[in-house]
Amino acid sequence: MKKTMYIVLLLLIFYATGAAARVEDPKYRFGVGVILGEPVGFTGKYWLNNKEAYDLSVSSRFSSYLYLSGAYLYHNYDIFKNQKDPGSASLYYGGGFRLIADSEHHYRKHYEDDTYDSIFGLRGTIGGSYLIPNQPFEIFIELSPIMNITPATDLDFSAGIGARFLW
Repeated sequence: MKKTMYIVLLLLIFYATGAAARVEDPKYRFGVGVILGEPVGFTGKYWLNNKEAYDLSVSSRFSSYLYLSGAYLYHNYDIFKNQKDPGSASLYYGGGFRLIADSEHHYRKHYEDDTYDSIFGLRGTIGGSYLIPNQPFEIFIELSPIMNITPATDLDFSAGIGARFLW
């Protein structure tokens, strides 16, 4: 057992040092903007480096419900590499959560029990983004399969398109 733990620890150290060599500081650290789809609301992004970021989306329907989703995202720029295009296109993927707090049950889905106050689920995300050359803007499109855990276990889906201002 100890031998296995040491091997796993060494592999993690080698991976971390290799990953540190492959990433750079991002040109922009923060992004804020809007997302249309599900949810329709505001989105924020915090870049850890040029390939990894945290994403957060918030939506509200006045005072009836709050939609909150967040994810860790990894960006792969090699898939859309084009030497003639000065912009940066990437495929991104990752995972996170979705929470819907619905005090007045306006977001009710197809559950038999309509007395719930929230929906919580695990959310995967795959999407594409494009950093506009010489401009502090990012446009993106994403698809997210969701496995709701509460109030009932079922599958759900969300999609969105949006833009962020970067600094």
